[in-house]
Amino acid sequence: MKKTLKCILDSSTIEKMFQKLITCLSSNSKKVLMALISRDDPVSAQHLADSLGLSISQVRYSIKKIQACLIFNGTDIQLKPNEGIQIILDKETKSELLDLIQNNSQDITILNQEERVRLLLQIILASRKDLPQSEIRAITGISYTSFYRDFEKVRSWLNSFSLTLTAKRNAPVCVLGDELKIREAIQAILLQNLGQDYVIQACVLAVEDIDFNDIERSVFYFQAQDIIRDLNLPHCEQTVRNLEVQYHSPLFDQAHVELTVYLGIMAYRIKLGKYISKTAVDNIKECNTEVDIVANILKDFGIDADDPALAAEKEYLNYLIAQCFLYGTNEQQHPHPQNDESRKFDDLAKTIVKEIAKYLHAGLYEDEELIQCIIWELTYASKGKQTRGDIYDSSEKELKPANNTEQILRKILFPILNEARIQHINQIISAISNHTLAALEKVRSSSCQRRVLLVCGAGVATAFSLRSQLNTLIPEIDVVEMVSVFDLVHNDGLVDGCDAIISTLPLGNITEVPQIHVNAMLSKEDVSNIRKSLGIGTHFQDFSTSFQVNRPINLQEVVNIHTIKTHQTAENPADVIDQVGRLLLDIDAIWPSYIKAMQNLYKLYGPYMVIAPNTALLHAGPEMGSKKLAISLITLDTPVQFGHALYDPVNIAMAFSSPVNSVHTNILSDVFNFFAIPQNRINVLHAKDPADVMTLLSNIEVVEAVGNTAG
Repeated sequence: MKKTLKCILDSSTIEKMFQKLITCLSSNSKKVLMALISRDDPVSAQHLADSLGLSISQVRYSIKKIQACLIFNGTDIQLKPNEGIQIILDKETKSELLDLIQNNSQDITILNQEERVRLLLQIILASRKDLPQSEIRAITGISYTSFYRDFEKVRSWLNSFSLTLTAKRNAPVCVLGDELKIREAIQAILLQNLGQDYVIQACVLAVEDIDFNDIERSVFYFQAQDIIRDLNLPHCEQTVRNLEVQYHSPLFDQAHVELTVYLGIMAYRIKLGKYISKTAVDNIKECNTEVDIVANILKDFGIDADDPALAAEKEYLNYLIAQCFLYGTNEQQHPHPQNDESRKFDDLAKTIVKEIAKYLHAGLYEDEELIQCIIWELTYASKGKQTRGDIYDSSEKELKPANNTEQILRKILFPILNEARIQHINQIISAISNHTLAALEKVRSSSCQRRVLLVCGAGVATAFSLRSQLNTLIPEIDVVEMVSVFDLVHNDGLVDGCDAIISTLPLGNITEVPQIHVNAMLSKEDVSNIRKSLGIGTHFQDFSTSFQVNRPINLQEVVNIHTIKTHQTAENPADVIDQVGRLLLDIDAIWPSYIKAMQNLYKLYGPYMVIAPNTALLHAGPEMGSKKLAISLITLDTPVQFGHALYDPVNIAMAFSSPVNSVHTNILSDVFNFFAIPQNRINVLHAKDPADVMTLLSNIEVVEAVGNTAG
């Protein structure tokens, strides 16, 4: 079919036919097409149906229509048994296709009546000036009959806010009523039309940086760009952040968003000369918000806070802020509240865990649960018979170690506890041994553990409930922290070392870390999606079954030109580790947590990775986040001190990833042999570009190794 068309028609005609067919797709088919081209992996028809709110039959019908369109573009839908549906396109073609669908979706004629009414409300309420009916109709392109019928629906919606609409022929359309009610109506229609995910992004990003793929709302996005710019929501959101600092209390995401949007609408309306009347605040009770706070907010928006006409504005803003911080705060209860007595053991417990990790398993490094358990033991041991006399006897008994772990811990920890003048050392070490064994079992049983950040905007109770469900249903993940969406925006460090973000809110372009959107109640489909997205319960869980003896391979096949960078700069070892790690991350050879693991191993063991003069080979265990066999390499113009007595400073750094231990021996010996030769190191360091490095590495002898046959 494709060949026949190309023989009969020229390429430009085929392209025009393709564009016409795409624009003629139904809204359901466009939704399915956008969902498919937005993914890089196969997806089941059932998942598409559930996520798009369609039936299975609607999805299958849409796929047939899409297949008929894509054939004109030389593309087809891949239907993979037991995997799902996938459209394979390059990034440029994907972008062009998305633009084509979204631009067509701004056609107002495809809206139903309810959507047209919402659009009319958005235009009427959010325009900088009152517009006549003729101009509004020209903007929307709605027919005369539909336009006047829709206007009655507009009146009805406004009446629910106790507002009236005046619409005389050739006169501007006006909304009359209390100014506070008008602001509530503006806020309501913007949130309804744009959606919370768009508004959250608008609170922290410029309009042109906001990501939206919902074709059903494209026309609302397009018409709302001017008002969103006028509201200057990023500035308003920073004001709310400042209030949270002043009140020492973070707000729920919903309260945070609503207060942000109100501040934007307030400043926008005041600058248009629209003020709250005194009668609107007559029944408001006096609040304790400091007068200076309200005045400073108004001044920050370029508004004269001393203007007598703004007395009611200040009174209402005072009331609103007080209500937000009375009922909308997000004060998290820490699972391990500490008093002054337990706090003094923090540093000691962290030192103990660091030593345990160094000798038993690096995965225990910074294990917060183990740290808290040891703090608890040290705290109660210090009280002796008063609280735990049955365990911590006042007399020092010579207890025999119960197991090998306890025997090792006695040698490691006795000097540390003795120097800290801790009593009942043997009993404490016995208790620490039990906690350590439990922690080791958790680490070893979760060899494929993924680090995730949990973003939940529904409040503390829901967030803890969701975390509990995740811990119960997917023990292979480690929820490193629960944060609000605005904590995430303003603290880039929160995602360091995280493999993904699990969020109850769509986050758009707020972060580049992979996002997994779930329902706060965590459905079966959510659990399945999390497992699939993080590679849990797949071939990653049993590396040995994915690898088999295949053929001799050399280092050149493990390194590729995309994992090499020359003449880089780095400030310190952590920066070097981050740079070589990200090269592996870019080719999907590791999870982000692998970089964190390499950082922790350096902190634990020091410069063990400096293998030759000026050369470092960084790596972590397969269970710490390795996906596939790969090596990255950078050269540094200015060498970095790693702390090695003989081989410092480092100006050649590599990172190595292997999902099975056996590959370590084979490939690493190859690397050691090559970089043990001084001339090889000089040649690599002086290489002009990655291609030169590849040429040098091609001279390494072939070694017997194992090849990845799973992928």
